[in-house]
Amino acid sequence: MPPPPDPGALGYSPDEINAAGRGVFGSISAGLASVIDHAFQKFGRPTGYIIGDEGGGAFFAGLRYGQGRLVTKTQGERRVNWQGPSAGFDFGVAGSQVMFLVYSIEDHDQLY
Repeated sequence: MPPPPDPGALGYSPDEINAAGRGVFGSISAGLASVIDHAFQKFGRPTGYIIGDEGGGAFFAGLRYGQGRLVTKTQGERRVNWQGPSAGFDFGVAGSQVMFLVYSIEDHDQLY
């Protein structure tokens, strides 16, 4: 029986996350690179990441919807969707591209 994989080998390096971000955002700004570096220092290597689009609308309270793809080294890519409320003094609609780092999952179903 082969030994279990090294947990660090299942995670992504800062260079891999920066490259994934460049694919979505065009170029990595110094600010985004410093946020990624801080996340790695505080939480370690993510086992996956989500890249997608998010939009929402509000009139004082509202909703956000998003869709994207969860990427892991062990299981490849999977489409994911999310939704949730937003609260506060807000009015209008917005859309943006997003990137989430995901920690401690080996199976896509663990995301939910």
